[in-house]
Parts: sequence; structure tokens; C-alpha cells
Amino acid sequence: MLCERIALVGMMGTGKSTIARHLSARLGVPCLDLDDMIETRIGTKIPLYFKDCGEAAFRDVEQTHLESVTRSDFKGVLSTGGGIVNRKENRDLLSREWYCIHLVTDTHELVQRVLKDSTMERPMLRGADDVEQRLNQLWVERRDFYAKVSRLEIQTSFKSPAQIVEEILHVTSFSQ
Repeated sequence: MLCERIALVGMMGTGKSTIARHLSARLGVPCLDLDDMIETRIGTKIPLYFKDCGEAAFRDVEQTHLESVTRSDFKGVLSTGGGIVNRKENRDLLSREWYCIHLVTDTHELVQRVLKDSTMERPMLRGADDVEQRLNQLWVERRDFYAKVSRLEIQTSFKSPAQIVEEILHVTSFSQ
């Protein structure tokens, strides 16, 4: 199967950015990280933008960038932010224009990944006394949205990036 536009969606810490790089390399197509694009455009890190401007302003920028990439001639793998599905407009665009793959990781491993990655501040976890409880809350809020936009769900718990990419390629038969 030839798929020109693949978007990875899922909770923070599921490996979207890492898997996007590995998958694009295997397929020989470009890779874009929406969060990296946004940071370049706004001139600061997303956590600082969240703090200074708020979530609504960030979601506006995020939506604008998703629309821009979708309107462009980009063909490849797109890594999205965990909250991309919060807006109906984004869900509609992802469903209509992208082959979305939902990366899922069990909550216990998500907590371990998020806490281990001290290089990255997670704005949606700011102020959370209980990270696991907050991740569960976000999951409950978003899981139906992820399911709605996705054509495929891949479990990433306790798998290497190479194993995850192999599973995606096997299940989808994407042209390599």
C-alpha cells in the first residue's frame, strides 16, 4: 500500500516523534515534527508559550500549523502533539487527509517515560501532584478522539522503536 501522508497521534510519551523518524527513514520519506515546527515559528519552547500565552493560544497555533502542512505538498510522516485531537477541526482534518496511526502505551509505562525524560517539560502535567492520575484523566478525555481519527492502533509498551516500525509496516503493508 502506498500511503503519502501518515500522522502519528497519541498521548505524550508514546513515542510519536521517535517512531516518526524511524518510520520515515524506513519508508524513505520526509519526517515533520509538528511541535518542532511550532517552536521554530513562535521562537520559544512550547512549555514557555503555554505558560505565557495559555493553552487556547497554543491550540490556535497548533491548528494553524496542521492546516498549513495539510495544504502543502508534504508527503511523509508527521508527528503530532498529544493534544492535537482536542479540537474538532483538527480531528476532521486528520480523519479526512491523513492515515493516522494511534500509538498507545499503558499508563504505568507512560509515567515512567515522562518522568525519565527530564529534558522535556510537559505543559499538560504542570501543577499535577499525581502524574499517573493526570495522565489517566487526559486519556479519558482524549481516547475517543484518538480512536475517531485513527485507522490503526499500535501498542508501544515495552517495544523498541524498531519493533514498532516493523509492526506498522507488517500490518499496513506500506510500500518501502
